[in-house]
Amino acid sequence: LLGVERVGRHDNFFELGGHSLLAVRVLVRLTEALAVELPLAILFAKPTLADLALSVGEVLNGSGAQTAPVIMPVGRDGALPLSYSQQRLWFLSQLDEDSTNYNIPLG
Repeated sequence: LLGVERVGRHDNFFELGGHSLLAVRVLVRLTEALAVELPLAILFAKPTLADLALSVGEVLNGSGAQTAPVIMPVGRDGALPLSYSQQRLWFLSQLDEDSTNYNIPLG
């Protein structure tokens, strides 16, 4: 997000070019990756990665959050559901059967 090659755990987010909009994006990514929601004030109060990680740990320990759920295998007896991308490609294939738009001959 910062466009910096390396970020150390003691580097200050705002000294590296971070600002309030990027702070919101950082918190959104934390929510997506770790399923933890932090108030925006935390990042302003603790702008280093080490301090932010401690805050995330406190929230996870305090909320009783567990590790990510176990991914269960799916039976291979019948047809598997298509992803949205696969559904889109199937639809486009049905729409124009003679099209070679998605062929990669040298792949």
